[in-house]
Amino acid sequence: MGPLEVADHGEGGAVMKTRRQQGPQIKVASVDYHRNGMCGAPFHVVLFHDPEVLHDEEPALMMATVFGDPGRVAVLMVDQLAEGDAAFGLNSWRGDRYEQQLRTAVREYEKRTAAEHDEATCPHDVGGPCTCISEPEDICHGCGETKPRSALQVNPLNPIGLWCSPCVADGPKVRQ
Repeated sequence: MGPLEVADHGEGGAVMKTRRQQGPQIKVASVDYHRNGMCGAPFHVVLFHDPEVLHDEEPALMMATVFGDPGRVAVLMVDQLAEGDAAFGLNSWRGDRYEQQLRTAVREYEKRTAAEHDEATCPHDVGGPCTCISEPEDICHGCGETKPRSALQVNPLNPIGLWCSPCVADGPKVRQ
């Protein structure tokens, strides 16, 4: 492990000891999907322990919000939230530092959820094939069409949003 760093967040803040090295080896406690109502962007919540971040001498329980787009990850310490501390700079953790492992946990969750789903007993039966477990969709930033997320990718020439293959190859389409 790397050197031990002590961070005192002042009055009312947590005193934390952290160990820094490249890429923390997190231990995932749980993962769940939130559709975020009818209009919000859906996301996954991942609760995990980072052995490099200590709170009261124990690995801290962290909460990550993982949105569909790469680079869209927020991480907060649960104990600090419970103490009413959500302030930037006091309960701020670099999502990019955890993103690879968090997205792996989300993919494993999606595979496990799909494998455990039983269409015959699904409570969401609407008289046809079950649609409650389906591949997440997103909108192509180039043409505006809704596509399965697996058909979208980051455009290296324009890393904002996700793009379908034709828009990456030929450029964005003019939206009507």
